[in-house]
Amino acid sequence: MANTHAHTVPSAGPGGASAPQSAPHHLPVEQVDARGALARGEIELWFQPEFRLADGKVVAVEALARWRHPTRGILRPDAFLTQIVDEGLGVALTRQVMSACLACLTTLDRAGHSDVAVAMNVPWDWIVDRKNVDELIRLTEQAGHHPSRMIVEIVESAPLVRNAHALRNLNVLRAHGFVLALDDFGTGYNALEHLRYMPLNYIKIDRSLVEKCSDDVRGARLLQGIVAMVHGIGAAVTVEGVSREDDLNFVLALNADLAQGNLLGEAMPIGALIPWLSGLCSDQRRGGRRMRDESFSAMTRDRPLPSRQRGRPTFFGAHV
Repeated sequence: MANTHAHTVPSAGPGGASAPQSAPHHLPVEQVDARGALARGEIELWFQPEFRLADGKVVAVEALARWRHPTRGILRPDAFLTQIVDEGLGVALTRQVMSACLACLTTLDRAGHSDVAVAMNVPWDWIVDRKNVDELIRLTEQAGHHPSRMIVEIVESAPLVRNAHALRNLNVLRAHGFVLALDDFGTGYNALEHLRYMPLNYIKIDRSLVEKCSDDVRGARLLQGIVAMVHGIGAAVTVEGVSREDDLNFVLALNADLAQGNLLGEAMPIGALIPWLSGLCSDQRRGGRRMRDESFSAMTRDRPLPSRQRGRPTFFGAHV
């Protein structure tokens, strides 16, 4: 699951939109009223963009949970998600996230960004229950959105590979047109089994794996091999945690498809996301960028694609 560094000052993006940054508060377990936070609607979504490396276009935003605490301000997931899971509220939270993601798609449509998808993280116990899958299919249809704009992200450490119900439900989602992603790739123990059995559209390489391999020749070659292997099964690759220019250089050298991280775009609430996207699109139409990723623009502009990858269709219906 992608996350953001903690900041205490607003960050302004294109169009002058400022988003309050989440604070690094960690509450004692006894102070985490997860059930009450859900009931009071204090858990909200912020969205972090995913960029296509071929042209710098935002093709998706990942929904990240934040707790708007009445006295502590904005709290990141590591302050409360463990308690939500421990109290058996993971599915309830996922249901709220699902509704909010569909509402985000509607907001994106009205703002002229109907080509941007939304990614939601789901726990393994949500996947194994067919009722949850059917609910997602039904609500997406009722909202009038194409399933390909809903990305379902499954954490790699989830025990799904040997669960027949989970695999069957994933295949149902894929057959209906939903996009499936394996999140936090490189943090679990069954990576090859996941790639073999799960009907994935793409994987998201965890930032910890990139940090370990970026300064190590052997590790870098291993990651390049992983990217090539994923491409070989017809899936795409996102690299998470791109927070420095060196990270971006490394990701480009890997021949990955997408990148996500604070260097390119921080997580922000929907009220800041829309003007940020509109400002970014305006800058791109003028041939410039007022983001914090000028180097990204320069490195990806006119970047030749390898012949083996050119024209390879992506899950977003475009070509990278």
